Amino acid sequence: MSDKPKLLNFMTLRGKSYFRDSTVKQLNELYEAFTVEPDLLDTRSLTDIVSEFQPDAILTGWGSSHAVIDDAFLNNAATVKVWGHMGSSLAANFKASKRPDGIIIINTASIIGRYVAETTVLNLGRMLRRYDLGFNDFRKNAQQGHYDDSDLEKSLFTAKIGLLGLGCVGREVVKLLAVFNSDIYVYDPFLDKEFAEKYGLKAASMEWIAENCDAVSIHMPSIQETKNAVDREFLNKMKDNAVLINTARGSIVDSEALAEEVNNGRLYAAVDVAGDENDPLKKIEPRPNYLYTPHIAGILPSARHLMLEELLKEINKVLSGRETVMEASDAALKMG
Repeated sequence: MSDKPKLLNFMTLRGKSYFRDSTVKQLNELYEAFTVEPDLLDTRSLTDIVSEFQPDAILTGWGSSHAVIDDAFLNNAATVKVWGHMGSSLAANFKASKRPDGIIIINTASIIGRYVAETTVLNLGRMLRRYDLGFNDFRKNAQQGHYDDSDLEKSLFTAKIGLLGLGCVGREVVKLLAVFNSDIYVYDPFLDKEFAEKYGLKAASMEWIAENCDAVSIHMPSIQETKNAVDREFLNKMKDNAVLINTARGSIVDSEALAEEVNNGRLYAAVDVAGDENDPLKKIEPRPNYLYTPHIAGILPSARHLMLEELLKEINKVLSGRETVMEASDAALKMG
């Protein structure tokens, strides 16, 4: 009988898997692992599998929506000490009435955050410097004897930058912007004053940020309280030619109102998240003041492999009685 901890894995090992050979080896070296492929649940109930296997840990992630962690599951999971999730939001899996007692929940938000922050800062720089508009028009006009660079004034060094939310991604954005000595204003009801002081951040209201910042970047969780937080009124208050970056969640922004502001040319926007195929932000034709990417800010093959490898190590750390640095927030259990 193995003395390794038991891990119930809901992430597929078939086909296009997030497990590469070295990660499968790591999984088998650290754990006595049992993988629940989706079709297994056609013939067996999840509660029966948990009761029989008696796992010490469970592993979920992208592609494991068949793992429904509800009250019935938890009532049969007395042996589970840690739940590890590859990703930020656990809402697709977590259906229980409350956060379970005695189970430490960890996710890879801190790792994803670094890559999303990188995309955020790249888009901030691109939009502020008008790479898709200013330089091309400026060069053409200069060749014709017209020298007007008045719209090429802002950069990461000179702009007032507003952050809506200072969670995992927001913090990483701040760290990356530190090299530019950017002038950063933050709206967050739960602002970490020690972190803000360390990086010279200034607390501000959403209204002040809308009216005064040259660029606004969204880093709120997608919960009921933040739905359409960036609404038509907020967008109307933004300065002409200001920049809006959204690498958080589409539900936070009034898509119709933002699409109007982009199409009339008053605002610049870089959007990595939107709603379904009918979302107006997905229908905007290519234009110099708008960049749309299909929710890929935090996705790189190397990032996925790193996340899974670190998650497996972190689960083992918790089972060994050591503290984790990757514990999931309450918001991660319900954010979409």
